[in-house]
Amino acid sequence: LGPADDAESVLVQVALLAAARRAGLLPGPVVPALAPCDHDARPPCPAAAARRLPELVERWPSLVDEWLDLVVATGYRLPPALAVTLLARHRNDARRDLVERAAGPVAAWVAELLPSQLGRPRHARPAARPAPPPRPADLVEMLGRPSGEVAAALAHGLVTGRLGVRLRPALVQLVSALAPDALGVVAEALARAGTNPATLGLTLTLADLARTRAAMIAELRAPSAPTEPSATSTTAPTTEVPS
Repeated sequence: LGPADDAESVLVQVALLAAARRAGLLPGPVVPALAPCDHDARPPCPAAAARRLPELVERWPSLVDEWLDLVVATGYRLPPALAVTLLARHRNDARRDLVERAAGPVAAWVAELLPSQLGRPRHARPAARPAPPPRPADLVEMLGRPSGEVAAALAHGLVTGRLGVRLRPALVQLVSALAPDALGVVAEALARAGTNPATLGLTLTLADLARTRAAMIAELRAPSAPTEPSATSTTAPTTEVPS
């Protein structure tokens, strides 16, 4: 993701130069300049969102598709380093097309430079996405209810044991499909509902999922367009005086 500031950038360059000198590394021959990548007018996604992705890959891989969809839908693009990482990870699976849309022109550019590492395999078929687990009818019905009712129903079902560990895949899918404005209410209700030892782990897991997904969505809000002053306006700016 790049150095945090100019000071760290200088230290990184000094460390690289010192290592090259100790190794006796000599400059190689001059090579042709690279053709520049096509311009992408979209801004890179916020740094907080980029830092969130490794957490999703490790703990909540079911949210990665939504994260990539949000990047595209809100008008962001992947930072180049993150784009390269995802292109390498998803060379030949069902997520590749989504990664390429989020990466923009840099995807084709680096794939052409490094086809064996980042290009699509020529003869392999993309792996299909796994089918979502079946959900009981009462869980499906929850999606259309107000957030307070959903939170109360989930908390009550987990406390009483009616919603047990056997329903974990369906419950994870349910929380992953809730409307964004319901996530905070559900997370708070579940955090207070951990009183049944048999479902405590599942309850805390679902609360963590709701909090993580809410933070992910908040970090990828669409960038606001800058307000440009009118070229014909001659009115001086005014200052409000408190009464």
